[in-house]
Amino acid sequence: MTTRSYSGLMLIAAHIFLVGLPIAFIARRRDRFKRRTSG
Repeated sequence: MTTRSYSGLMLIAAHIFLVGLPIAFIARRRDRFKRRTSG
């Protein structure tokens, strides 16, 4: 495994982490909001 491919993998992993974290947080808040509105 070369250094270039490794750095690329790290970049992709960081991108997925940075993008996925807010999406999961919003989804969790949305679920909580739905429960509150439904009673």
